[in-house]
Amino acid sequence: EIDQNEITNLCLDATDGKVHCVQTEHLPHGGEIDTLSHLHHYCALQAEPHKTRVIYMHNKGSFHNGPKNARWRKAMTDAVTSEM
Repeated sequence: EIDQNEITNLCLDATDGKVHCVQTEHLPHGGEIDTLSHLHHYCALQAEPHKTRVIYMHNKGSFHNGPKNARWRKAMTDAVTSEM
C-alpha cells in the first residue's frame, strides 16, 4: 500500500507541481466499479464540483510488473499529465 506522502511526491514529480493529488482510499480487493463510485462520491462532495477536475489513473500491469508494463504505465502517466 502506498501512503499519501508517496502519492504527493509522485504527483509533484510527474506534473512539476501543477497538480494536487489525493489518495482517497485503498481497497485490497474490489473492482473498477468500487473505484469509480468512490470517485463520483468524492466529486459530489467538492464545494465547487463544476470547477473540480479529477483524473482516474489505473496502475494497469502492476501485478505483472516488468519492463513492458513499466513503459506502458509511464506512457499513460505522461499522457494524462502532459496538458496540466
